[in-house]
Amino acid sequence: MAKLRNKQLAPKPTRAVPPYAWPAAIVLAVLIFYWTPLTSADASIQWDAVDVHYSSQKYFADRVTGGALPFWTPYIFCGFPFLADLQVGAFYPPNWPFFLAGVTPRGIQMELMLHALLACFGAFLLARKVLGSPPAALASAFLYGLSVFFRGP
Repeated sequence: MAKLRNKQLAPKPTRAVPPYAWPAAIVLAVLIFYWTPLTSADASIQWDAVDVHYSSQKYFADRVTGGALPFWTPYIFCGFPFLADLQVGAFYPPNWPFFLAGVTPRGIQMELMLHALLACFGAFLLARKVLGSPPAALASAFLYGLSVFFRGP
């Protein structure tokens, strides 16, 4: 009888979550979050990306794929040191695939999604190291990478 009672009181073994489940959850959540902007024909470039990024990245991509590096542009501010502008992101490696493929509104959406994905992964890795709990780290990743900072007002 004592064996039966001890067996009933013993905690049930829990199944361990496979290590690939956490990154898969992040990818799935980011895809769901950006699904409509990426797939809908009625969606426009999100937030201020058309004003801040699209025109400068398009100009840069057109010049680079045409074989010239645009150090200067005469089209704004009576001339402007274009390559020095941080908003262009000319020296930012994750932008280069988009530059070489040609900057499009859909490409800007994909850039936004890529940056949210990077933010989620970075927050997850940091929170897992600091907090020691993968579920808490996943919540931290979503709260940071899908926050108003990345989503806009």
